[in-house]
Amino acid sequence: LKLVRDKMMAFWKLFASARSKLAAMEAILAAFPRRRFLLVGDTAAKDPELYGRLARRLPNQVAAILIREVEPGGCPPTRLADAFAGLPPDLWQVFRDPCEVRLLPGVR
Repeated sequence: LKLVRDKMMAFWKLFASARSKLAAMEAILAAFPRRRFLLVGDTAAKDPELYGRLARRLPNQVAAILIREVEPGGCPPTRLADAFAGLPPDLWQVFRDPCEVRLLPGVR
């Protein structure tokens, strides 16, 4: 039963709050301080805001940010401008279809 309970807890943690997601991501980046990360998310949650915050806090570790627009026209441009304020425009990209993704400068 312990094994089942542990697996169920891990499953429900996938649906943790944005605050927990940020803490988990910060822990991963802290565990690998010499690694660079490609952050991939979508507009349905707070991914743009979380990833923008991470990129400002740990600029040497965030290689690029890719955000999938879940609903066309559903994400106001001001939201993205606020989320990525102060970050280089070539650090992040919003896309609808994976075919639109371009190679960003920070990604090899």
